[in-house]
Parts: sequence; structure tokens; C-alpha cells
Amino acid sequence: MAYQTGALPIPAAAIEEAIRLNGTAVDTNLDAFRWGRLIVANRARVDAVLDPARPAAASAEVRLSPEARELVNRVGEHADLRRVLEVHVPELIAYQDARHASRYVDQVVAVQQAERRVAGEAADLTLAVARNLYKLMAPKDEYEVARLLLDPAEQARLVRAFGPGARVTWHLHPTFLRRLGRTKKIALGGWFRPALHVLRWAKWMRGTALDVFGRTTLRRVERALTAHYEALVRSMVDRVTADNHRELVALAGLPDLVRGYEDVKIASVHQYVAEVQRQAAALGIEPTFAGLPMPPEPASASAAWKRAA
Repeated sequence: MAYQTGALPIPAAAIEEAIRLNGTAVDTNLDAFRWGRLIVANRARVDAVLDPARPAAASAEVRLSPEARELVNRVGEHADLRRVLEVHVPELIAYQDARHASRYVDQVVAVQQAERRVAGEAADLTLAVARNLYKLMAPKDEYEVARLLLDPAEQARLVRAFGPGARVTWHLHPTFLRRLGRTKKIALGGWFRPALHVLRWAKWMRGTALDVFGRTTLRRVERALTAHYEALVRSMVDRVTADNHRELVALAGLPDLVRGYEDVKIASVHQYVAEVQRQAAALGIEPTFAGLPMPPEPASASAAWKRAA
């Protein structure tokens, strides 16, 4: 999807060749890449394949819950921005709750209002914030993995692919096990499903004193990054002008540098912090990373991240 929207300056043939060279589930990954492109190019065709009984003209807004629709409506009638929020707002509600999604929309609307004052109906800055703030507000932690594994759409996909009686095994590598020295994933069968249900229910613990998973360095870094980016967005709202608009759009898009898991993600956060400081300084913004519990940059992971980038 990122490739089809023009966000990746890499030829499609090069991406597919990289998938083949990687040698892991080549056909499945090629299919995933091509389906992702088709979702952007012709969503109605994809919907018709996934659910032939659904009318092709069904609107995404019709499927929104009342609380999600109310939040999406706050950005008005801008089509591109609405499409982004129609995806992200329901996901944030499912990820945590409506208050979490409302916090997200508050920031997006503040940027939208500031951008309108200097750029009319242009929404490049608002779209950049909407996409990147969502990424930081919904990291894939233990609670989210449980929710995704138990998602009804995922369960239906497994039934369609393997039949109703198929045995499922999940290969997971929880953060707390890594802290105990476990370097490989563990296989968990159907007996683990009740634990997944408990984890999905326990998402309300996320970020509280009861969140035992949230005490790892990576989870603390993720929370601090979100708080930092929200502060950075508030600084941009106060400073946006017609002259610095393009530079602010680039600054707002920097969370895209944060990717991967564990050491690779920590290495990418180091890269993100350095780039934010460089670009913000050029704009006269002083970003504060106080409270960011950054461990030393892992040398091996840094090299791996740079190769991937």
C-alpha cells in the first residue's frame, strides 16, 4: 500500500526481487505485496473478492460505530483526511478505548485548523500528523497482539484457508521472555487461547501501574516517543506559516523512521531522535527528549537498520 501511494522510492520489481531473495514464504509475501497495491488502486475489486455478497458501493463510514463516526466527523468533509481517520479512529478505539481515539483526533483537528489558516484546504501537514501519530499511539504490544490474533476477521480467514477443524499454533516472542534471556520464539497451541482472551481483556492496564509488560525499556521508549511527538505537534501548530509549511510536513513525517522490533527498533529510534533534532533546529524548534529512557544504540541492530533503510 505504501508503494502504491508513492511513499516508497523503490521500483516494484526491486521489492519483489528482495522478497524472492529473502526466501521465506515467497509466494505468500508476493501475493501480500500485490494485494496491498490493489487495495490502493482498486479497493472495490478487493472488496468484491473478499465478500462477494457485499454491495460494491458500501461506504466505509456506514461501517463506523456511532462514537467513531462522531470523531471522524470532526475533520469535516476533506475526503483524503476522512479516509485516513475512518481507518485509524476505529482501530484506536479497538486498541484502547474511545478516549484514546479522541486524544488522537484532538491533535489532528488542531493541526488542521492551523494549516487551514496558512494553506487553505491543503492538508499535507495534517495528513502527515494523522498517519504518524497513529503509528506511535498504537505500537504492537502484548495486548494488541492478543487482540489481533483473536480478531474475528483473522479467525474467518483461517477457517477459509484451512477449514473449521484446523489446529492453530502461534509462534511468539514476548518482550518479558527476551529480558529473561530467551532468544527464540516459542510455539503456543490452542491451549493458549484462554490466555489470549485474558490479555485482550487486560488492555485497560496498558500504561498503568498494573502493566507488567509496560515496564520494559522498549515499552517505556514507545510511550515517551508518543508524548514527545504530541509536544512536537503542538510546537508546529504554534509555528506553521506559508514559508515553513513544507519543512514542517517533512518533520511531521519522521516517525516513519521508527520501525522494527527490539534492538532494531531501538536503533531506529536513535536515528529518529537525531533527525528530529536536526530538522527542528533548522525551524527554530527545540524538541525535548527529556524522560526518553534511551539505552545505548545496539551496534549490530544499527547496521541492520541502516541496511534496511
